Amino acid sequence: MPSYPTAQRGSVLLVALLLSAAIGISLLSYLQLCKQSLQFSQRSFYANAAMNLAEIGVEEALYCFNQLDNVANAADAWASPWVCGSGTDTTAHRTFSTLPAPAPGASVVVKVYVSNYKPATGASPVIVAQATLTPPTGAAIVKMIEVTLRRRSLFATGLVARTNVNWGGNQKSDIDSWNSDPDNNPATAPVPYAVANRTAMCTVGCPTASGTAVTLSGEIYGFAASGGGAIVGGSVHGLGTTVNDPSRRRTDFAATFPTPAVPSTNNSIVSPFPATLPRAGDTASGSVYYYNVQSALTIPDNTTITASKKVVLVMTNHASVNVIALNGNKSINIGANAELTIYTNGGMQIGGNGFTNNMPSQLIIYGTGTTAQTITFSGNGDFTGIIYAPNATVQMHGGGNNGNVYGSITANTIDMNGHYAFHYDEAVSKINAGNPYGLAKWRELDTLENRAAYADRLNF
Repeated sequence: MPSYPTAQRGSVLLVALLLSAAIGISLLSYLQLCKQSLQFSQRSFYANAAMNLAEIGVEEALYCFNQLDNVANAADAWASPWVCGSGTDTTAHRTFSTLPAPAPGASVVVKVYVSNYKPATGASPVIVAQATLTPPTGAAIVKMIEVTLRRRSLFATGLVARTNVNWGGNQKSDIDSWNSDPDNNPATAPVPYAVANRTAMCTVGCPTASGTAVTLSGEIYGFAASGGGAIVGGSVHGLGTTVNDPSRRRTDFAATFPTPAVPSTNNSIVSPFPATLPRAGDTASGSVYYYNVQSALTIPDNTTITASKKVVLVMTNHASVNVIALNGNKSINIGANAELTIYTNGGMQIGGNGFTNNMPSQLIIYGTGTTAQTITFSGNGDFTGIIYAPNATVQMHGGGNNGNVYGSITANTIDMNGHYAFHYDEAVSKINAGNPYGLAKWRELDTLENRAAYADRLNF
């Protein structure tokens, strides 16, 4: 049996001890790394949970905003435990302290501040939500979100059809846009369309996912979009060129087509239809005159809407008739600064001299039909107004040599084989009364400077 010197055996033992120490240190380092990774993972989990809780606070406030059209007084949409200001103080706030915590031993407090709980038309209220999540161990995590709201609009696009757009006739001109209210001030005079103030913000859109969704010809100053279906023909481009720009043709278009909400009425119209509205003795709700029109009764030519008056006609029991049939020199006269809104499931034949209004916002036609409904343009006249009829067919068979449509059209199908040019008015996207609020801007407040702006407002 071999014998090893004592010094050699000591060296082996020393090396073994050193290796054991190195392995031990490595294991301790690995365990420490695992612990830190677990801590980082937990903090990340709690940070994400805090953000989700802040978004819950935003959603609670957004729900209240979208109840404003269903209550008599704005404060009724913000029931206790919301606290609303009074007089000139239009802020509101609430603390949520019973939301479920993301883990046992954690606690949650969410504070929500609203800048204006009863916003005026066109206002953009702000919601700020602060979520404080205190985990079982470690420091509290605070997440803050600022959200700016605005009412959604049914008229924010231009020329839209649910099933198909066929703008394939021999139209004499273009599809483009302009803004009749560039200073965003309804008190100033509207700006009429002219080539000099043309913009390229009109979208010709159809969410159809297969087949041919949009057929075009001529110059389109703006965008063409589908839900995946083909976009054929035309030259789609921006200002200053007529060269087709492929980047302005998209196949990711999506749209919803909510059914128009028909308002209640406080006046009735029975045969014969009055020559002028409103009539003496009719009742206004606020500044608007609402009329329920007798079944099958139509609007005769040369009907006049008195200057500066707002008239709403509810004609939703007219499925078998054309509520308007204009030809020759016939027209419907909308006085200066007057507004006419029509809700109907009946058809329309718009020819002759059409409507005499100057701006699209003066005439809105809501098609309420759920089956066949047809709106037909013929003759040589122009049309200035807004059509929202998501189940209707809009046919444009006239236009003469210089027909124009100013405003916005939404329908089930749009078929143009005449000589019309279409000019989308960007200002109609601001017509949104009665529509739900949506997010216009979202940002996380992740710096001390940004959070300091709301420190006092969240101190409740």
